[in-house]
Amino acid sequence: MVPASEGQYLFLLWPAQTSIPSSICDELFQAIQEEWARIPRNTILGLVESMPCCIRAVIKAKGYVTKY
Repeated sequence: MVPASEGQYLFLLWPAQTSIPSSICDELFQAIQEEWARIPRNTILGLVESMPCCIRAVIKAKGYVTKY
């Protein structure tokens, strides 16, 4: 980590300076898969169906902020 003085941001060095054991990565991947499976199908379909409208809004705003 790069120390920050008052009024400055704290930055993390990249790439990470420590390695993560593969067992933790495996556990995280498993947990993400389980949570993903709990999302109702209708929720996912609604998000997919809303994409054209969201993309049009981003294009219209020329990449700037939208209500999405």
